[in-house]
Amino acid sequence: MIMKKEFTIFNDLPTGKENAISSTQLMERYNINDVRLLRKYVEQERKDGALILSCSKGYYKSNNREDVKEFVNLMEKRAKSTMYVLRSARAFLKDVDGQISINAV
Repeated sequence: MIMKKEFTIFNDLPTGKENAISSTQLMERYNINDVRLLRKYVEQERKDGALILSCSKGYYKSNNREDVKEFVNLMEKRAKSTMYVLRSARAFLKDVDGQISINAV
């Protein structure tokens, strides 16, 4: 569970990728000292429906279709990468679960 916050990141974001604001700048603005906490706040706002976009420069909002498409592609690539990592971990667990323990014999 994350701490309750008294601000809305989305409302303070600049419009347009070229105006993206960095994590460091947002952390200074909201007096947050942990980037992971900032990411949790962004994640929660996204889950609540805010269209917070991100790029290598930082966070921003946009009504530009191309910006949103680019963001969707980025998120899909990350999700696929995570799924490949999970596939390997699941395969390991399946192999381990299928082995007979020496202590069980």
